[in-house]
This record gives sequence, C-alpha cells and structure tokens, in this order.
Amino acid sequence: RALSRKWCNFEFCLSGDIDKSVLMLTQDGIVQAGQVAPKTLRDLAKKVAKFDCNHASCSSSADSELIDAAVARMGGYKMLTRTLQDIFRDAILEAYGCLEQAMDTVSARALTCEPTEDVLCPF
Repeated sequence: RALSRKWCNFEFCLSGDIDKSVLMLTQDGIVQAGQVAPKTLRDLAKKVAKFDCNHASCSSSADSELIDAAVARMGGYKMLTRTLQDIFRDAILEAYGCLEQAMDTVSARALTCEPTEDVLCPF
C-alpha cells in the first residue's frame, strides 16, 4: 500500500537517485532476509507485476505536482515502476538463497545421517 502514495514513490525514487539500498519490508519481515513466507512472496509478486507507480495518489494537488516533476527529473514513473519490480525480484532471489541453504542442509543430513548445524541465513 505504501507505494500507492506519491510521497512514498518520491522517497523510493530519491533513494535510488542517491544510491541508497532498498529493503522490501512487509508485515512478516524483510523479504531479503528470508523472513517472508513463500506463499506471501508469490501473492506480493502478483501485485508487483501489475503495479504501476504512475497510479499513485496524493491528497494535496500542489504536492502531487511537485512530486511528479521531481520523479520526471529522476527518470519518470515508468522507470520507477521497472526499478521497483527489479528490486522486488532481486529481494525474492536473496530470500530464495535462505530456502536453498535450508534444502542443502536437509539434503546433506539425509545423505549422511549425521546432525548438522542450524541453518543460518547470512542475509
């Protein structure tokens, strides 16, 4: 919901413009840290795939105009939407690393029948 607001779009756009990293945060936790369940990620991915930053709204028409101009100077809403989708895709890939590590650990234990260390996600 946050990115349906123009101010959040602007802040997201600004973070990229000043080379700040973005973490995808949900009610369940940080996507990149593997804290979000795969089913929730699938549901979010469906929304992100259809999402368009250009449809964000603002309660103040003056703020809306300022934000639109600033976003345009930073590449525009089409570029912003694509960047958001890319960041979300990359976040899912990082989360997948935690799942892959867990599977590797379980698979190794099944083959050796020896106890292994707890799975620790490095993210």
